[in-house]
Amino acid sequence: MQQIDFMIKELEDDNQKKILQRFKDEHLKRWKTRFPYVDLFLIPTGKDYGSVAETNLIKRLNGLTKHLGDPSYDAEYYEGNNLLKIEIKSLRAIKSKSKKTDEDEDKYIMERIISIKEKTKKFSTSSFQQVKPTNCDWFIFHIQYGDGERLFIIPSTLISRTPGKDHCEFGKLPLSKQHDHNKEEGQINIGQVLKYKEYFEISPFNDSKSYNFADLKKEISSRLDGINWMLPECG
Repeated sequence: MQQIDFMIKELEDDNQKKILQRFKDEHLKRWKTRFPYVDLFLIPTGKDYGSVAETNLIKRLNGLTKHLGDPSYDAEYYEGNNLLKIEIKSLRAIKSKSKKTDEDEDKYIMERIISIKEKTKKFSTSSFQQVKPTNCDWFIFHIQYGDGERLFIIPSTLISRTPGKDHCEFGKLPLSKQHDHNKEEGQINIGQVLKYKEYFEISPFNDSKSYNFADLKKEISSRLDGINWMLPECG
């Protein structure tokens, strides 16, 4: 899409510009019938996408406000006078590239978008990154599919505090290393989150419904009461 935009800009003939623009518009229209959220997959960098997703989720989850201070967490929620710090992580469901053939390696990004109906877990990004359990109280993990989305809300107390296999705490999600010398920041594998979806997933989650963060937090907390805030067979 960026290449087409560049071509339109470079063309001097107005008629050619109109033809190419019409081609682009019709192409996107076709893809949007299959994947309504295709525009989110055309955001060029993961960082830019993360900012858009974060803003959208804060708007949709009533009670959350954007944190404007230091960048150690993303959003705030007040429970009475008690401030809860919220970290938001979102990733796009894109199929990982196959290294078997040059054809697979060069596949167009829109050919690699995953539908929420698909069973594949082979994402190009297989983990939520820059996870810092010591900096927040709750995590919002979000997966954006081409035609849907999934939301998981996890208390930071259920994530190991230090990254690395040697530091995995019993009853908590393991925090994998992301940077060798960073003892506070790591990554959470998508498979680990999906494994415990019965505890953490808010389902269904879609943009046609309004959600209150207080209600979602209460729901997750009630699910965890019976296991004393420790995950079975974890650690």
